[in-house]
Amino acid sequence: MSRTEIRALFTAIEHMLENNDLEGIKKIVDAVLYEKEEKTKEKPKEKKKYKISEIFDFIKDIGIAIFKKFKKHFRVKIYNINVILATEEAEKTALLYGAAIQSAYYLYEFLDYNFRIYKKPKNIKIIPDFSKIKTEFEIDIKFYIRLSHALALLIASAVKFIKFRNKTEQIET
Repeated sequence: MSRTEIRALFTAIEHMLENNDLEGIKKIVDAVLYEKEEKTKEKPKEKKKYKISEIFDFIKDIGIAIFKKFKKHFRVKIYNINVILATEEAEKTALLYGAAIQSAYYLYEFLDYNFRIYKKPKNIKIIPDFSKIKTEFEIDIKFYIRLSHALALLIASAVKFIKFRNKTEQIET
């Protein structure tokens, strides 16, 4: 309430006291109290609904930040990869073999380019077996990251998240 409103209330109350109008005073007091209650009640905040593009931008930003920091500290040791590919039909086995060889090469190059591979694999075998029905895998790969680096990644993600929330709140207001 402003000062002028308070003065006007006191003047009205003085006038009512002179005229013994207790009902009028009661109405004014109730109105003032009701107004205070209205102001003190906090309206529940509506949850911000994020647009899909904002969510994708957020995920992309966090993914890029994590990947940039992650690739410096992430270590890979490849000890052994043995895959025996088999399906019920020889044609499917041949197609699966071609896809597996190509995928394994691309995966190895991706890991070698982006992360530190400390132990180069001596034993990578992908073999088609046309007489078996089930595919068999024997893979021995170890991934290493220090706890301090993992915590740093979490902190970087949290900072990105806070920036994202602040950015969307500023746009909203």
